[in-house]
Amino acid sequence: TRAEVMTCDARSTSNPNATPSLDEPSPTKETVETHDEVEKKNDDLPIALRKGVRSCTQHPIGNFVSYSRLGKDYKCFVSTLSLAVIPRTVAEAQSDSKWADAMKEEIDTLRRNLTWEVVKIPEAAHLVGSKWVYTIKYKPDGSVERYKARLVAKGFSQKY
Repeated sequence: TRAEVMTCDARSTSNPNATPSLDEPSPTKETVETHDEVEKKNDDLPIALRKGVRSCTQHPIGNFVSYSRLGKDYKCFVSTLSLAVIPRTVAEAQSDSKWADAMKEEIDTLRRNLTWEVVKIPEAAHLVGSKWVYTIKYKPDGSVERYKARLVAKGFSQKY
């Protein structure tokens, strides 16, 4: 029998590089360390823990950026960007007819271009998974041209 093999990336986004908890009990003896000893310990910490918390409240972006100088057409375009929702999962995409049609169009194109060659899977084979990438293409006037879905190989280095 012939079968097409396609997978979707449905894994959760857990962080494999998570740092251990910093809530370990502190030593009961009080020790005095030199500046060099403190610096050496800081060098062993991940960068995210060494850096201090930065605040941008001294110079809020709202004090420097304004919509008042934007043209009317551009204001309309920018306001419509927030209305468009790009799906994050296949289930979200399939529940919206625009995205489902875009996915069907991509599958039809892959078949029409003979992108796939259907073969039996050897036992020792390591299959490359795939992932759907969604985007919205806009016309120069800011209106939606089309909803685009691409099926890309894992590694996610393909661009279009």
